[in-house]
Amino acid sequence: MLFRTLLATPLLLLLPFENARADDFVTCESRDNRYQSCTLPRAGYVTLDRKLSGADCRQGGTWDYDRREVWVDDGCRASFLVHGARHTSYVPGWMIGEFEGYNPTFNADIRMRIDSDGRMSAQTRGQTLNGWINGGQLNVGSSVFDISQSRDGFVTTEVGDRQNEVRYRRVR
Repeated sequence: MLFRTLLATPLLLLLPFENARADDFVTCESRDNRYQSCTLPRAGYVTLDRKLSGADCRQGGTWDYDRREVWVDDGCRASFLVHGARHTSYVPGWMIGEFEGYNPTFNADIRMRIDSDGRMSAQTRGQTLNGWINGGQLNVGSSVFDISQSRDGFVTTEVGDRQNEVRYRRVR
């Protein structure tokens, strides 16, 4: 009986890691300034890991992603990190829904949706930006924003650029 218990114990230690998986990397390159899409190895959140070209790589402008692929354009070449599809960050109810805001730094109206699993999608100036909530912060590409609750929505403030602040109000 003791032998059987000792044999089973290491197997029990592996159970919490059953769904664990390392992040994947994808390199995607816009050759001759042309649009190029690259298939993701699995669905997940994508962030720019390392720019590999002299051209600008800006999410929503020269690169972006959806559940199946990452795309680049205008000479952007980069390594992208594909984070696991299972996002475990707690998202409080006041962050979930649809919001509108105005960014005075960029003179832009923004419409944002945050899902209960932390996924974020925003539209501004005809572009769509994707990101996620993690640890009480909003991650969009390589930018991170602190989030604080307000009376009718929330305020985002970019980490490292406190002047880039947007006040959002709930619309749904």
